[in-house]
Amino acid sequence: MSTKRFDIRAILRDPVKRRTLLVNSIIATQAREGITTTREQAEAAYDRVNRTCYDAEHAHRVRRAQ
Repeated sequence: MSTKRFDIRAILRDPVKRRTLLVNSIIATQAREGITTTREQAEAAYDRVNRTCYDAEHAHRVRRAQ
């Protein structure tokens, strides 16, 4: 059995690939818990988390600049 390796840093740098990876991860994680999640629900969750992280990072930068 051969192992296929991926450059995770390259995936995380690419916003489209990062979104695909994390949306699929959300769906898989929820499925392991027995929760059915649609792609639309997972994408909405990803958007909320991404927006929250962006807002927190922006607020941190503004505080440091003052």
